[in-house]
Amino acid sequence: MEFQFRALELKMIEPFRIATRRTGGRSFTNVVVSLSDPEGLTGEGEGHPTLYYGETPEITLAALAHLRRELPATDLASLTDARIAEIMSGADRLLAANNAAKAALEGALQDLRGKQQGVTVREALKLGSCADPETSFTIGLAEPGTMLELARTAVARGFGILKIKAGGPGAVELIERIRLETGARIFVDANGAWTAAEALPILERLAMAGVELVEQPLAADDLAGYRAIAARAPLPIVLDESIRCPLDLEVFGEYADGVNLKISKLGGIGPSLALARRAQLMKLDLMMGCMVESSLGIAQGLQLAPLLKWVDLDGFLLVSEDPYRGLVASDGRLALTTEPGLGVQRGES
Repeated sequence: MEFQFRALELKMIEPFRIATRRTGGRSFTNVVVSLSDPEGLTGEGEGHPTLYYGETPEITLAALAHLRRELPATDLASLTDARIAEIMSGADRLLAANNAAKAALEGALQDLRGKQQGVTVREALKLGSCADPETSFTIGLAEPGTMLELARTAVARGFGILKIKAGGPGAVELIERIRLETGARIFVDANGAWTAAEALPILERLAMAGVELVEQPLAADDLAGYRAIAARAPLPIVLDESIRCPLDLEVFGEYADGVNLKISKLGGIGPSLALARRAQLMKLDLMMGCMVESSLGIAQGLQLAPLLKWVDLDGFLLVSEDPYRGLVASDGRLALTTEPGLGVQRGES
């Protein structure tokens, strides 16, 4: 097979920060994998290395170089679910902890298979259809005045759902003000900033303000804390950093109302779909989240749209120059493409 990979630098429109860390400042470096079949069709996929999970762009690029050397040569003609699973099983053995690399590889395989069959990835996966989903728009941590202005601007642009990063003192008051002034639906993401004792009174106030859900209120490994607040939380708790694999879902799932899937966190569309199916059996609602990604990476998460209750796929809207085209956002809704594969193409350089 023809297997290429490269780094992809994405520059932010605004610096991006969350409660527990500044996550890259003004730029991020992702990776893109390109695979070509004997007929000249090419599939591409994107992965976002996250230092929080022990991945860096350098580690991910080295992992992909290792994969290209060690993965047996394979014919990419007429890809099927079984063939993709076989290739990804080999990748799992070689890249156990490199989920960003695996996400990019599987994205490329799924994109290529869709183009070969003339169908979208979600059609190939038999996920059904749905209306164009409405995405939240993320407001990263900044000075309160800046966050308020960013919220006003996002609503003026047609986004009716805001996902607000929250952390220290003054966060609740600011969220209350944003809710009052914009009238937007509000999701709150604490990124594990609170203790269980701190969280309950904060959750009470957020519920009174009309906030719809809180994502990752406690630290990722605070099982005792989630157990303590689960029955008393007055609004849905959605777990992100706590859920990195099926075992995490079994351990933490009974103390949550939903789970945030992320393609790069979980290692691809396939693992995300498998975890989604298990979460559904556990009566958990699904959110598809993202990192800072181009339209290519966002399109991978968008394939699971028919399964989702909440969509947080705005990463491509936070970058100043998206190198891919085909993913359209209008009035906060992401248009589900009918183009084969992931439905995006590399734009003019």
